[in-house]
Amino acid sequence: MRRSRAIKLNRRELLRAGRFLAPLLLLAAAGCSGFGAGGYSDVRIDNVTLEMPLTDAQPASIIFDIAWENSFRDDLNWDAVWVFVKFREPGQPWRHADISTAPSAHRIGENNGVLATLAPAADGRGIFLHRADDGSSSVDWDRLSLAWPLAGDGVDKRAAVEIEVIGLQMVYIPEGPFMLGDGTIVEALVAAQFERGASQQPFEIDSEAAITLGGGGGNSLGNHNRRVSSATAQQFWDDFSNGARQTLAAEFPKGFAAFYVMKYELTQGDYARFLNLIEPSQQGTRNPAASVAAGEEHRYAISSDATFRVAPYNRAANQLSWMDVAAFADWSGLRPMSELEFEKAARGDRYPDPGEFAWGPEVPPAGKYALQDEDTPEELITNQSEGANVAFAGTIGLVSSISGPLRAGAFVPLATSPLSFGGSYYGVTEMSGNVAEIVVTVGRSAGRRYQGRHGDGELSPAGNAAGDEVEWWPGARRVARGGYEVLNADGTGTRGGDWTSEIRRLQVSDREDINKPADHRDMRWGGRLVRSADR
Repeated sequence: MRRSRAIKLNRRELLRAGRFLAPLLLLAAAGCSGFGAGGYSDVRIDNVTLEMPLTDAQPASIIFDIAWENSFRDDLNWDAVWVFVKFREPGQPWRHADISTAPSAHRIGENNGVLATLAPAADGRGIFLHRADDGSSSVDWDRLSLAWPLAGDGVDKRAAVEIEVIGLQMVYIPEGPFMLGDGTIVEALVAAQFERGASQQPFEIDSEAAITLGGGGGNSLGNHNRRVSSATAQQFWDDFSNGARQTLAAEFPKGFAAFYVMKYELTQGDYARFLNLIEPSQQGTRNPAASVAAGEEHRYAISSDATFRVAPYNRAANQLSWMDVAAFADWSGLRPMSELEFEKAARGDRYPDPGEFAWGPEVPPAGKYALQDEDTPEELITNQSEGANVAFAGTIGLVSSISGPLRAGAFVPLATSPLSFGGSYYGVTEMSGNVAEIVVTVGRSAGRRYQGRHGDGELSPAGNAAGDEVEWWPGARRVARGGYEVLNADGTGTRGGDWTSEIRRLQVSDREDINKPADHRDMRWGGRLVRSADR
């Protein structure tokens, strides 16, 4: 059902009034400790045990405690943790565990006052955990038990099995209409922003039905007829314009349907753990260290060899390519984000302001940031603004003492309002700045073929995203040994700007780099992944 304009305005007013201020202050007092096994994540998962069943007809129980800060739920949306499990038998590689798809099969022993919802994915690749009632606080649940049917993964109940339980913080983006483009008409600021036909006005996405791209008609999705400059003719242009029409199929994820998006950008701790749970042959393909020249790390801090270590674990991952991000998506049971979903997660369902950023129209500050406790998980920006804060060329950039991305959620600990930590309409962090988000473009046919299927948890022997589910992902090719692998970056680009960007590249609607394939590792590029809510 379409949300009224009044509700949209109330949501923004609530945010401005400090809707999430209580948990922000809690984090500022408590600090941000190195949660998780090996200090990988701010989701604390402790006391992991595996209880094997008495009979083959029963599932095994994966039992653990879980906690995280800054949890929220209101009448619009909520945060969650996507939990998935990796296991290995003696002498065997790590594999993805398929848990029960029945919600009633899973249990929480002690909710410590916060009622829980346990929502397993329909394909068994993982489970979403989130609070059941409205509120904002930390979450601390004990003896959460996931049912694991061993037979489905070919595991004997007498086997000695090692398990790893992994959690990624997510935010629920509700089903509903939203606007693409922000009505920018100043020629110097136009970078192929979306528009309705050739009207220079925003375009409403009101379903997941097919969309006409270009052609200039009133019901088509246009792009200001803008051709982004390139040294190679037509390389970075949309292949639709006012005079050239294309079709975006119904299967392409447009953001109208509900989905979950990562609350924070992929961190170096997340990526280090990924590297440690894949095989040496796969690590050789997915390890960025060989591509990072000495002195050009720009705060990339993952060790070059296994066992992979990183300090601090919560710094946003850079030096990634599309192939790296796709592999992590497949391995974790998630999927890539489309550029339409990017605008929905940043803007929400409100009518846009021209040139707005993820937090709204307020212009970010000028002047370089200063760090306290640098290179620790508690790293803080001590001179952040009372207004909007963002990592870009004006506050960090190449000519600063920082010269690289900040930790995920860097401005949250000292924030006095959602505006001051740069949060999006739905409470997602760093959708403007820090590292550029690699997404699927609608401007090239290789992107439009994407159908939004989720990863199955398994990579190819070479370490690439692989399987029937990636057939329609950007860059997927049939390989000689059979099946599909993501081998190039055709159909990808970046949105949201990064720590080296000028201010206009931080704007939600800016599409300057949307068709420039992320076909190599770059100091500016990272990732953020999604999962459809109904699958």
